[in-house]
This record gives sequence, structure tokens and C-alpha cells, in this order.
Amino acid sequence: MHRESTEKQNKLNELSNLSSTNAKEFWMKLKELQNGHRQKSQETDNISPGTWYDYLSTLNKRNPQCNEDPLADRHSNVSKHKEFTSLDFTIKQPNIFKAI
Repeated sequence: MHRESTEKQNKLNELSNLSSTNAKEFWMKLKELQNGHRQKSQETDNISPGTWYDYLSTLNKRNPQCNEDPLADRHSNVSKHKEFTSLDFTIKQPNIFKAI
């Protein structure tokens, strides 16, 4: 990891020096770096659209072993808890519509 960051820093230093001393070589080095990055990306990012679609489609399917709505029980039992004080009260739906 440290070696990679040192190499990157060396390349950046070389580009910085070339930008002020040899513009032609600067642009050649920059193109080399960009082409190398593109080739590396193309080699590692060959995931077909179908594979992406299948993977992302499964994310929306619910796990049959997990609770359908884990917050539903908490919401329905809020007023039954001891922490519900006299200053708190349940707001009825007609009051909400009236306030809106």
C-alpha cells in the first residue's frame, strides 16, 4: 500500500516538473497514464448489463425469514409504553386534517 502511494506521488512530481520544463513530454506522459487507467478499467469492469439487472432485481425481494415490517410493532405499541406521559397524547386523524 505504501509503495503504491509512493509511486503515485513520484508520478505526480514528475508530471509537475515536466509541466514547467517540457510541455511535449508532459502531455505524452499524461496520455500514457490515462490510457493505462482506461485499459485497467476495461479489464476489471466487464460485468454484463444482464448480470447487473439480475443482481439489482434481487435486492428488492424480501427475505421470507425476516419480519415484513420491523417498525410496525413498535409504532402500534407506542401509546402503551410507560414513557408515554400525560403531556403526550395520540393525535387523531380528523385533528391532522383540520390542522392541514
